[in-house]
Amino acid sequence: LPYDPPFSSDLSISDNARTFAIKERPLSFTGEDFDIVEITSGSEEDFVRVRGAMLHLPGKDKMTVSSSLTGEKEVVMDRVLIA
Repeated sequence: LPYDPPFSSDLSISDNARTFAIKERPLSFTGEDFDIVEITSGSEEDFVRVRGAMLHLPGKDKMTVSSSLTGEKEVVMDRVLIA
């Protein structure tokens, strides 16, 4: 991923081009829950889970990105509405 420094040295650093797909969760209480899978090899491999906050304030949402392998929280994102 094009971030410097990378958000996770275990997950986001690779010398090769990679392809990802977003899978929306069929049941989500927040509407902001989805999984990201790597499809580079032709099969789906879990990459990270993204979970939205249950309570959000108008104009601001919080999302958590966790490793699919370890469940460890990698990134917390605050999405702010700019008018």
